[in-house]
Amino acid sequence: MSSTGKSSNIFQENVDVVDSGEVAKVSSMSVPSSKKPNAMVDHTYTDYAIISEEDDVKMLEEESPKLPKPCSEKEAEVREKLKGMSCTYGPMRKNAGGVTQPFPGKLMEVLNRSDLAEIIEWMPHGRAFLVKQPKTFASQVLPRFFKQSKYLSFTRQLNLWGFKRITRGKDTGAYYHEIFLRGRPHLAMRMKRQKIKGTG
Repeated sequence: MSSTGKSSNIFQENVDVVDSGEVAKVSSMSVPSSKKPNAMVDHTYTDYAIISEEDDVKMLEEESPKLPKPCSEKEAEVREKLKGMSCTYGPMRKNAGGVTQPFPGKLMEVLNRSDLAEIIEWMPHGRAFLVKQPKTFASQVLPRFFKQSKYLSFTRQLNLWGFKRITRGKDTGAYYHEIFLRGRPHLAMRMKRQKIKGTG
């Protein structure tokens, strides 16, 4: 993350990542695209973890005047980005589609279950997760929590919700989304599902 507070590509080999004011290492995530030779997948990342959960809830409830002053220019910039994102599900918004809990909420619930840690779990830094046993995940976890049984359908949902797959480095095979962080369910409420072409 640059000292100016602007977004930066933190997923380069051995680049430091700010994690609630502390610095942590995250592995490489840049990958050549199969569509264009020598093209790289954009992993520009805004560190939303610098906003406290309490401040995030106040922003969702539109109580921004009650927020303390930002500690830094970077925090002020991140707050502005969050203000521009609306809550797409959860207790702050009624869902007219009849879905009781959208995909990101279910996924966070699954990741927070210690009894499933041998199958799927958060990476140690809490910014990505890994399905460690895809076959077991498809046969036991998907039908129980996601009402489906095909791993391909699960990965399609990940793509529709904007998750990206890490293909190099220590976190190879893991998935991440910049506002899907361990212990931050209110951030995930701002995630939006991409519309499928041809469905209206």
